[in-house]
Amino acid sequence: MEGVQQQIQHHIAEVDKYLSEIDSLNVFEKQFQQLAQKPQVKKAHILLGLIAFIFFLVLLNVWAAGFTTFVGFLYPAYWSIRALQTRDSKDDSQWLTYWVVFSFLIVIENAMGDWMEGVPLYYPAKFILIVWLMYPGTRGAEFVFHNVIKAIPFLHFEEKSFSKGFSDALSKPVSEGMDAVRNASQSAEDAARKLVDSEED
Repeated sequence: MEGVQQQIQHHIAEVDKYLSEIDSLNVFEKQFQQLAQKPQVKKAHILLGLIAFIFFLVLLNVWAAGFTTFVGFLYPAYWSIRALQTRDSKDDSQWLTYWVVFSFLIVIENAMGDWMEGVPLYYPAKFILIVWLMYPGTRGAEFVFHNVIKAIPFLHFEEKSFSKGFSDALSKPVSEGMDAVRNASQSAEDAARKLVDSEED
């Protein structure tokens, strides 16, 4: 039991660390602590409470489709925009991977049509899946990408073979272009020499 509590506290601390990078949430946290007179309440507690409330509404089928899509978009969109403006490429890869997996999920859902909506507890399950995919502590999107999407043959690329194929594809036209430049340069030089010789004569 203590191990479970430690894991929960660890994840709460991790979430709070990520949220501490958002200045507006730091201000909101201080104001909330003053109003509620509970200085021990952290940003992670507020966020988890909000997620739990939204999940409860999804369980009741209150705008379930909208809430699941909203949760899957808002937080990742913020961090993706932030990642594009930082020099660290790790977060770029993390959120790009998430959007690829999220897009696959939406495409599959649309392809299935109304059948998926008829599955019992589909939206609560989708809600939990999306949180798992985007939470940096679990990196679920990376797991799905490497174990599911990359298993699709035409979506798996070897960097070396891709680079070699790309290099081979470029080498011929580049070589031909360089030869054309050399030939044109030689022709221009010959024409200039003939012109000079004719003027001397």
